[in-house]
Formats: sequence, C-alpha cells, structure tokens
Amino acid sequence: MEGVDIHLDVNVGKQLSALGHTLTMLTGFEEEDILKMDYESDLDDEADNSKDSQESIVFRRKYTDHLPAFVFDTSIDAKRRSKLIEKEMTEQAKII
Repeated sequence: MEGVDIHLDVNVGKQLSALGHTLTMLTGFEEEDILKMDYESDLDDEADNSKDSQESIVFRRKYTDHLPAFVFDTSIDAKRRSKLIEKEMTEQAKII
C-alpha cells in the first residue's frame, strides 16, 4: 500500500483573511450593513431609525479612522490616488 504525502501552507488562510480585512478597510464596505438592509421591512423605514443611523456612522468611522489621509483627499487625481492605495496595500502585505 502506498501513501500520499501532502504539504500545505496553513498561513495562506491567515494571509487571505488579512487581505480581505485590508481591502474592506480601504473600500469602507461592510457586508453586515447589506445583510441588515436586506432584512429590513417597509415598516422599519417608517419608524425612527436615528439610533441605527448613529450606530452605523460610528461603525464606519471606526474603520475609516485607520485609513491614510490621501484616501479622502479630493485634490489628488484618481490615477495618483490609486497608485498610493496600491503602495499602501503592498506595505500592508509586507507586514502580514
């Protein structure tokens, strides 16, 4: 009987997870917000959602506080901003 020897890099999952978190921080997109919006009914829209909107703002602010200032700078053209974002992602990947 012959066996099979398999070598797996267990750090790949950790690196992909960290990349996902980095991309999420850069885009400011949260899946939880979409799921929450999908399950809201029309009746919820009529109700006062000021508490939910304040929590959402605080939640988004928590993630955007860690982003570099150039992401929100409107004086930088899109091409330069994308280069800076790529450079930031490369630096984050080196840390991981």
